[in-house]
Amino acid sequence: MIKISPHIDHLVGWNLMARPGNKIIQAKLVLLGDMGTGKTSLALRFIKGQFYDQQEIKLW
Repeated sequence: MIKISPHIDHLVGWNLMARPGNKIIQAKLVLLGDMGTGKTSLALRFIKGQFYDQQEIKLW
């Protein structure tokens, strides 16, 4: 597991949601792509702030 540095939060806008006075906007996001392209890893990066470089492939 690789922990992403908090210093890059300004690049993705993640930290903006935690600041007082900012509106929280709820939205749904659909990630499409071939197997093994990183959809789950990308979602976990924004949800948990972690990136797994060896993520198990999900078969739905």
